[in-house]
Amino acid sequence: MKVGIIGCGWISETHMAILRKLENVEVVAVSDIVLEKAKKFADNWGIKRFFVNYQDLLELEELDFVDICTPVWTHASIAIDTAKSGHNILLEKPMALTSKECEKMIEASKKHGVSLCVNHHNLFYPSIRKAKALVDSGYFNLQSFEVSFYKNLYTERLPAWAYKPEYGGLVWEVGTHPTYISLFFLPDIKNVYAVGKKSNRVYDGFSVMLSTLNGSFGLMKFCFTSNYREEYMCHITSQNGNSAKIFISLDSFLDKSKFISKAPLKFFHEEKDLLWSWAKATFRSLYHRNRYYDFMNSKYLLMKNYVESLSNNSSPPVSPEQGKDTIILLECIKESLETGKVVSFR
Repeated sequence: MKVGIIGCGWISETHMAILRKLENVEVVAVSDIVLEKAKKFADNWGIKRFFVNYQDLLELEELDFVDICTPVWTHASIAIDTAKSGHNILLEKPMALTSKECEKMIEASKKHGVSLCVNHHNLFYPSIRKAKALVDSGYFNLQSFEVSFYKNLYTERLPAWAYKPEYGGLVWEVGTHPTYISLFFLPDIKNVYAVGKKSNRVYDGFSVMLSTLNGSFGLMKFCFTSNYREEYMCHITSQNGNSAKIFISLDSFLDKSKFISKAPLKFFHEEKDLLWSWAKATFRSLYHRNRYYDFMNSKYLLMKNYVESLSNNSSPPVSPEQGKDTIILLECIKESLETGKVVSFR
């Protein structure tokens, strides 16, 4: 299966490393608007063809799919052009800046008969899949779903557009992941209410309440200026009293349903589980010689599933409609933050 990559930034390095691990997959060409970047990327990975104009890459008839790793404001135009060329598409998150752009991308992919998959890779953490399976089985008769993301993103190596409101700001660049995870567990969201604060023209701290048609609810909490700790965690509660926590950065699922009444035992039980999860995550990183193994593995599983879907002529692991719903929810969050009002999702 032959692949072309558009965009040679840091995320494409991650994609390239994963594509190299997939069986019967070969990256045969890359492009970037900066010719030197495209050439350096191609030289580093032993790729013979590189272009400065992605249209030249799209002219390669042998491509089975194109991996788009460019900034979000370019996604719609590049994806539509790729669909017109007849190539299948793997698209970095977020899908687009607006839901209208998403609609045009979906229309183009259907018109030209190509598969479009959005890279919502956090859905492929084994801990997330395990939790969703338990919800679907009825073990967790879902009452609430909470996701929190605390980190100081002003010390991270984020692209410059992450801090520009015209490109969605931190809400789009980082908030996309918790947003599509919330939709994964709460597919029937009805209303959205958000409150937050701005710094340097972008929201870097906000909370979102989600109500659903079936009476369950969700909570999303973001703090992009936290110096206290890094936290990326989900908390599930069930109407039958069961509960669980998912530490996404550790890829750890902790079932908290067992009731422990005595405080010392409860503290020991919770800390033991968390320390054991940390130890397992550390072991995985050391064994695979990659401190970002769990992050890479979630991307690997999504991309592997996508390649298999192309081989089997089946639906992509993350549909463009899921990508569009995520952008709609982000638009609702943005509108509620700006107006202070409850916004209807559907």
